[in-house]
Amino acid sequence: MDTVSKNLYTERENRIRDAIELKQPDRVPFAPFCSFFTVTNDGFGFEEAMHDYDKLIEAVKKFTIDFQPDAFADTFRIMAWANTLEILDYKQLVWPGHNGNPNTTYQFVEDEYMTVEDYDKFLEHEGMEAVILAVPIPLNAEFAGRALAAKKHVLAAKPFALTLEQGLALKEMVARATTKFMVNYEFRHSPFIQAIHGQIKAGAIGKLQLMWWNMFRMPFRGVYALRESSGGALVAEVCHWFDLFHLFNSWEPFSRICAFGGLDVLGKQQKIEDNAVCIIEYANGVRGSINFTYFTNQPEHNTFGLVGDRGKISGNTEKAGSYILYNGPEQNKTVVTMNPHLAHQGHLGFDVSHRRLLEAIREDLDVNEHEAEIGFESLLISLAAQRSIDTGAIVTREEMLR
Repeated sequence: MDTVSKNLYTERENRIRDAIELKQPDRVPFAPFCSFFTVTNDGFGFEEAMHDYDKLIEAVKKFTIDFQPDAFADTFRIMAWANTLEILDYKQLVWPGHNGNPNTTYQFVEDEYMTVEDYDKFLEHEGMEAVILAVPIPLNAEFAGRALAAKKHVLAAKPFALTLEQGLALKEMVARATTKFMVNYEFRHSPFIQAIHGQIKAGAIGKLQLMWWNMFRMPFRGVYALRESSGGALVAEVCHWFDLFHLFNSWEPFSRICAFGGLDVLGKQQKIEDNAVCIIEYANGVRGSINFTYFTNQPEHNTFGLVGDRGKISGNTEKAGSYILYNGPEQNKTVVTMNPHLAHQGHLGFDVSHRRLLEAIREDLDVNEHEAEIGFESLLISLAAQRSIDTGAIVTREEMLR
């Protein structure tokens, strides 16, 4: 590399690094993501570009030289695949010259390509070893069970099931399965939650005594506005936080729960509670509370705290998550913010949970009993909380299992 090129490379590298590290760069980095504009810039057609790789290469080079971007996405790959799409007889896209205008970019073709009735035939595919489920909640347990019966590894969607009967049946099926089973409670797998769990295990706050979680968010998806389609907010979503309480509390079962809730704001949008307060007591004496609303579209919609006899942790899940630890006789303060550029945002551990299933398969890890137990436990406490709201009574674990 000559001196001029080396200097330009260093200048651009520093500019981008400064922006990523939230420093002041010498100017805003120019890093366009272009598809067919590179072709337009060189003066030939979209369909031609998708078939003539030599011309496409020259077009990408010309764009790079003409506009001198600081970074440039590899747009060659998203245009040089007409032959592949044609061989596959791909049905979910219209592309230039294939059922579409030769100079119009890709168009998505939305259709139902696989119906519920096709699922068993799909499971018969010999080359498919594992199933990752993302189906409507009422099908979670049924589809997981059918995949296990077909001897496929399963990453099941949360919640574990919709009803207690479904949960018990799936738990028994998982115990008998010869393939691997995991429930995708993705928050549990995130680097953020694992870091907090590590602090608890290391004794940073002493013996855990109290836990709280506040979820104040925007309205739930319309498809889950009925209890019949979602199980209600506690079963469909608050199960995440029950699962984390189980993790933090070393998988201790709950002994009793009391919950109060109502539909006070969103009566025209949904038929499930839009707010509730839950108080839980666990078998080892640890207590917790979970509060939620579905009419509070404000920042920091998930905040939580853990209190031990020698310290406390408070945090929120914004971006990749952050928490504050106070502990020790000196009341030391430790602030931890997960790097949102390197860690996980949104549901935080979604990709990690998929890797865990792969590890379980490759290393033949014994995960089924534990996964079925924690999946069932989150379902059980969610259903108990819902029963408490419905009846106005304290609900015990024993009562739920009678």
